Amino acid sequence: MVKAPLHRFLVEPVRMIQANCGQNLKKSGFMTAFLLVLAMHVSGSEITYHFEKDMSLLYTLDLVTELHSDPNNQNLFVPFHSRYDIHLYVLNTKPNGEACLALTSQLNSARVGEGLHNLKGRDDKEIDSYRKWTAGFKKTDSAAVILDRYGNIVRGRMVWPESTCYNLPKILEGISLGRKRADPPLGGRFRIDNRIAETETHEGKSYTILRTQNRLLDLALLFDNKMRLPLSLEAKYGYKTFGSVFVEHLKLRLADVLHNQKRDSFLDDASMMSAILQAAWLARSYDLEPAFVQKALLSRNTGLRRMAASYCSVTGVLDGFGPVKGEKDEIVKLNLAKAALRWGKDSDPLIDLSHRGGQDIKSRAQQVLSYMQSGFVKATSPTLESFPDLLPELSEKEAYRMARDLLSPGGREISHLGPRSFGLSSGVNGNRIFHYSVYVPGDYDPLERYPCLIELSGGNGFAESVFLRTMNIVPDNYILVSPDADYGMWWAEDQIRMFNDLLGRILRGYAVDPDRIYLHGFSNGGMAAYLYGFLHPDRFAAVATLEGCARPTDGGRGVETEMSLNMINTPLLIMHGDRDSVVSIEPDRQLAEFLNRNSIPYRFVELPGVGHTVTFGTYHEKIMGFFRKHRRNSVIKKLHLVVDDMKYNRNFWIRVDAKADPEQRARVKAEVKKGQFILKTKNIKKISLLLNDSQYDLNTIYEIKVNKKVVFRGSLKLDPALLMESLRSEDDVARLYGVCLSFDID
Repeated sequence: MVKAPLHRFLVEPVRMIQANCGQNLKKSGFMTAFLLVLAMHVSGSEITYHFEKDMSLLYTLDLVTELHSDPNNQNLFVPFHSRYDIHLYVLNTKPNGEACLALTSQLNSARVGEGLHNLKGRDDKEIDSYRKWTAGFKKTDSAAVILDRYGNIVRGRMVWPESTCYNLPKILEGISLGRKRADPPLGGRFRIDNRIAETETHEGKSYTILRTQNRLLDLALLFDNKMRLPLSLEAKYGYKTFGSVFVEHLKLRLADVLHNQKRDSFLDDASMMSAILQAAWLARSYDLEPAFVQKALLSRNTGLRRMAASYCSVTGVLDGFGPVKGEKDEIVKLNLAKAALRWGKDSDPLIDLSHRGGQDIKSRAQQVLSYMQSGFVKATSPTLESFPDLLPELSEKEAYRMARDLLSPGGREISHLGPRSFGLSSGVNGNRIFHYSVYVPGDYDPLERYPCLIELSGGNGFAESVFLRTMNIVPDNYILVSPDADYGMWWAEDQIRMFNDLLGRILRGYAVDPDRIYLHGFSNGGMAAYLYGFLHPDRFAAVATLEGCARPTDGGRGVETEMSLNMINTPLLIMHGDRDSVVSIEPDRQLAEFLNRNSIPYRFVELPGVGHTVTFGTYHEKIMGFFRKHRRNSVIKKLHLVVDDMKYNRNFWIRVDAKADPEQRARVKAEVKKGQFILKTKNIKKISLLLNDSQYDLNTIYEIKVNKKVVFRGSLKLDPALLMESLRSEDDVARLYGVCLSFDID
């Protein structure tokens, strides 16, 4: 172990103890260039991976975690040991070097390091809680990934072994050879960027060593130049979460390579069968043997049956093998019913589920029936580029409908199933790397529209600390998103901008139902849930906070109340323990009184005898029950908009364009009555109404009053240029507009 203060793990590189990887060398830029040329010469060409179809690779992964809770005593830590089998199977390859891999992870053991002196003085109850934690780890994971010849992820994801290490999946993405794609590093703040460090020959074999070194991570990848495969990966890294420091030691070793392994050899391996089904879907390779799919559909493993049914829903019911008789799992039934409608034109199974299924299944079946029967999926659908040429021939209603169709089908292609981390370039200057985790249901289908839960963690905003727990309890049909605050405060400018960028990326990248996006946060994350709800009131169907409080957006020390007026159309659930000694319940009580006086919809739940020790998992049934009751209503008759930062100056169809006094907040109340838009403003110099066909009728003469003064009287008509501008700039159907009326205010 490195003998240095623990805080140094977070501010400067840590050194890894290497085995079979040569010595750490300090080389000049000239030597680095020389080694690059040497490595390329040794391998005979540029360094790339070479995967063969039906190749099977088995790796062993050993992970040692040191949990330090006392930064002043480096020798006092709780050790965890875990071992995994990582299995890769190459489903197919392409001439350009891309390979589609099915992957599984199997947890062999996970334990607290008994008998070590580091445990002395530890409370037995504390150690027992750690043992229960590790005993509860999920034993297996299956995934699929398409890699380019340099090991970069094109689509899909690496396996996500459940472990004491929150960052393990990002480290496993370090098998790339340094030819990075244009998008941000997948490793988030780790910035995995393998560089050729040295080459060596051992027992007649040539190896290339690639390294990544930065403030948090020291990683070495040993590449076999003859096989052109990763032979080993070693890493050491440290990170903080909730006041503790984790130091991780990771060793990944290639144990075996098999060639020409047939798929039927996995018929008794549910995890690998699921991974192969995912890989076939990901690669658009719909040629799996009927016997393989049939075996999966008849499995006792519910997850495997679900994956097989999902595969059938996009490829069609197999000839001579229809829906499984006696199937009890409704998700399996739903996907086989979708297959029957898609490929057999038989709508009866879906109609039956839409009447007799459970609450969520009914809704999903009705949604699919609605989309398919309305011709939602069309082979000749217009594109954003072709839409302007069609506009002159369309009526207003048709133009708006087609614009919504163009905007709404985000996630037309499956990008991954299950959990995945991504990098995001954002912040005020756009040059800071954040990362966020996304969980996608195993039967994800772009034809559907999925509710989305965005969860904000407490403490230092470390996403995976809440993501893994919530992933296992969120309803089956939800997309879960957990962004990372990058060790900053959620209400700092960079984090606020990141959240805004994240909303757009999720809406564009996944088949999210924009009318069912829910926001939840705990502690500091609860404070952020208030803030982001205030800044983006038209984005969420509902917001829930747990043990948080509404912070002032202007940096003041008081309790924020005025910005909560923006939530007049966004239901709010407030939950707080009356024994909370970390975040007092009093600010939430004050906010509840203010909301009540101003007729803002909310529900306040005081938790008697509860301190600052609860989580989303503790009350997830109440929170999800609250969310399920609400969908966003985009036909809004009353609006409040309080604007502090002019970057967040819109609520549905009202936008503040300029303040009279830039240093003070702007306020507007808007109401729609018969043929009238009535606005009352304060500290506003210019304001705009951004309207679509849900806010106006072609055959009505409208009057617009601002501060009791009539500023417009007449009919409203679509401006095609404005609709196109809106279509290109917006990511949400509720924010589309084809009419813009702007007014200067005296």
